Amino acid sequence: MKIEMPIEGCRPARNYVAQVSKPAVSPTSKSAGLKQSESWADLEIRDTADLEVCATAAFTLIELMLVLALIVVAVSIVIPRMENFIHGRALDLEGRRLEALMHAGQARAVSEGMPMVLWFDQKSGEYGLETETPPKGGDVNAEELPMNEYVQVSMQNVTGSGTTTYKSLPAIRFLPDGTIDDNSPQTLQLTEDNNGLLFTELQNHTGYEVGDNTKQ
Repeated sequence: MKIEMPIEGCRPARNYVAQVSKPAVSPTSKSAGLKQSESWADLEIRDTADLEVCATAAFTLIELMLVLALIVVAVSIVIPRMENFIHGRALDLEGRRLEALMHAGQARAVSEGMPMVLWFDQKSGEYGLETETPPKGGDVNAEELPMNEYVQVSMQNVTGSGTTTYKSLPAIRFLPDGTIDDNSPQTLQLTEDNNGLLFTELQNHTGYEVGDNTKQ
């Protein structure tokens, strides 16, 4: 008679099959946990039922495919929202960097007693700050920053007889008295898709006010 015995861990795919002979019932059967009223056929049936329970405890192929399908659906929903979040953060961070560089240029112009220019290279996607008339060795405190690839900058409403430029690039010129040159851009706009930040020059020419310019 054959008795199928699953190995530890209930893996029905890997069973040991033992060939045993049907012994006569003896007093030693009790010590082995087998009652006299039980037969070896009953033991085989009970062991087979245990195998079936172990087999049903595992995942079927259909169940695994269903779980994978749910994961794919969840990822397809989450990824676009994550992209929108990352893009929104890029615009906010770029606006903060630009505002900080404006304050730095204004502070340097006052402390060093010479004009500072904040220039914008729209083609290369870079902007920077340095003194308008650098010394022979160059401006050691000059800064040059890359614009985030998702963000674009544009300047509008330029007032005065001319436009402030630096090395043929549009620029904001900070004067030693803490004000902004009259020919500097009156507004700057950072855009990312339909989102935007608008930098508007204050009426007293002492800085820019930042506001939301998101398109509805």
